[in-house]
Amino acid sequence: MPKKGGGKKLNKVKKPTKMREAELWAFFCSLPKFLRKKEPRVIQEMGYDIPEELDEIFEIRTKKQFEEKYTITSKQLGIWEQCDWFKKKVAEFEKMTDVRHLKKDIDASFSRKVIKEGDAPRVKLWHQLYAGYIENQEHKHSGEIKTTVELTEEQTKELMKHLGKLYEDNKQ
Repeated sequence: MPKKGGGKKLNKVKKPTKMREAELWAFFCSLPKFLRKKEPRVIQEMGYDIPEELDEIFEIRTKKQFEEKYTITSKQLGIWEQCDWFKKKVAEFEKMTDVRHLKKDIDASFSRKVIKEGDAPRVKLWHQLYAGYIENQEHKHSGEIKTTVELTEEQTKELMKHLGKLYEDNKQ
C-alpha cells in the first residue's frame, strides 16, 4: 500500500532534543522587528519584562546568526516552526511582548518627532490622529462676507477701484 502524501515523511517533533535553543528561537520569532535591534536594558526601560535567561538572544539580529551561535541548521529551525508546541510557545511569548501597552510612549515619541521635524506628512498624520482632521471636507459658503472693519461708502468705492486695477494688471 503506497504512503499518503507522495511518500514524504513528515517530521513531527514532540519534544526537541535542544529544548533551550528551541525556546530561544520561539522567543526570537515572537519579537517585533524593532525590538530585535535593542539591548535588553533599553527594552526593559520601555516596560517589557524579559526573563534573564533570554537576554542573550538580543545579541542576534538574523536567522543566520542564530544558526551559527547555536549550531542549528536552517532545516531544523523550519521543522520546529511547523510544530504545534512551537507555535504555542511563540504565542505565549507574544503575549509578553505585546506592544499595545506602549501606546502612550509611542504617541509621545511621535508627537516629539512631529515637533522636531515639522514636515507636512507627519503634521498631517498628527492632526488626523489627535485633532480629528478629515481630508477633503466640503466647505459651503453663504456668499456673505462679514468683516469687523466698517468702511464708509467712499472707502468702499476706493477699495473696489483699487481691486479692479489689480485685476486688470494681472490680466495683462
